[in-house]
Amino acid sequence: CPDCNREISSEAKSCPNCGLPTKRIKRISPSTIENRTRFTEEKMGLAQRIATGIVTIFIGIAVLIIPVIGWIAGPILILGGLIVPLMGGTSSITQKGTCPYCTLQVSNFNAAAESFSCSHCKQPLIVRPPHFYTVAAAHSSSSNEAEASTASAAATQREFIPPESTVRIAKSGEDIGEHPVSKIRDWITSGFVSEDDFFWDLNVNQWRSVRELKLPSA
Repeated sequence: CPDCNREISSEAKSCPNCGLPTKRIKRISPSTIENRTRFTEEKMGLAQRIATGIVTIFIGIAVLIIPVIGWIAGPILILGGLIVPLMGGTSSITQKGTCPYCTLQVSNFNAAAESFSCSHCKQPLIVRPPHFYTVAAAHSSSSNEAEASTASAAATQREFIPPESTVRIAKSGEDIGEHPVSKIRDWITSGFVSEDDFFWDLNVNQWRSVRELKLPSA
């Protein structure tokens, strides 16, 4: 069981230890899954923080009776209960959604964190608002963004037309053919060809605005 880590029968309808329905357990390899799920953010109000602090303090007092462990954990819980009502900003925001691995509900209590582990299947989730990503999906997303940035830079470089080239121009919607760069430059300077006219970009096989055309200087 991914929730309590107890060994259960594959035919069981739910885990006999924690009650997790087996039909909601998805055994998918983290190396092959690519997915993301949308989460919502809930900000804990002052009343909620006070209530949470009081409960935490009582728990801390209760565990003090446990030798050694309770003597350590008790004061920490009591201190935490005193601090909770004073918390604000990102520390009081909880991100709630479903785990893209096991589809169970998860909560990220540290909105400033870039990742956290699912409390059920223990898989690492990458936080990129407004989504929880699997590691594979986050990597794929980063790769796509990098490729898009590279393609954009390449397109910007292609806009510059070499001096020895000829450019196909459409003036006032009429294709007037290909002409040397020097002539196109003079036409733009004189106003014969305006920025509202078009040139044919062979790299993308479409007409583009003359204002995007970068010609070498005279």
